[in-house]
Amino acid sequence: MIADAAANGARLASDFAAADLTADSPAGRAARKSAHEALAAKSSEFHSEGLVFGYEYTASPWVTPDGAPTSPVDPIVYTPAACPGQLLPHLRLADGTSAYDLVTGFTLFLLADSGPTAKAQGRPAGGKTPAAPGPLAPSGARTASQVRAAAAAAGIPLTVVELSGPDAAAAGGAWEARAVLVRPDHHVAARLAAGAQSGRNAESGGEEDGAAIIAALLRAVGRPSAQAETREPS
Repeated sequence: MIADAAANGARLASDFAAADLTADSPAGRAARKSAHEALAAKSSEFHSEGLVFGYEYTASPWVTPDGAPTSPVDPIVYTPAACPGQLLPHLRLADGTSAYDLVTGFTLFLLADSGPTAKAQGRPAGGKTPAAPGPLAPSGARTASQVRAAAAAAGIPLTVVELSGPDAAAAGGAWEARAVLVRPDHHVAARLAAGAQSGRNAESGGEEDGAAIIAALLRAVGRPSAQAETREPS
């Protein structure tokens, strides 16, 4: 991006001026064509969605990585992805509400289980409509309760948003996750991968997911997890 900014700054308005620029003549048309081609150097100034929306913190120590590849860095093209450290891709819920409007402080989105999810903004994979998920399973409800209690004990303001039905299906497709922890600036702090939960998590009533989210929340505010606090010094 630094190189792109340097190339952009090296071209000033005077570089695109020509005496025949407005002339209705072959010379004028040639001048306009030349200016149009030269203005390509300004593309990132006029079309900077990648710079504005693609700014990410994937290497931040306050983010919990999940091993998924991040979107390519491009100052012009924005590629939405819910990788930890990146901006949460926008999602319009069934009632017209923007998911962004539900983010108040740290926000945990919990999705009811819908099985395998589509990848393109919640559109069905292979043209088949996925089964609409119902309310959170008992393990998901246990996770929500567990995380709420831990956040309250740590004094961290946290909103838990439970998505079900078409909203959960769309969110699972757009975010490729079954749970997403979002920072106040709408960037993802952590996520749990989409798909079926582990057998161990199901057996524990959701405690495994809850512990992972709590650790990510504490990490996001620069606090050690409970495991770190109880670890004996080496």
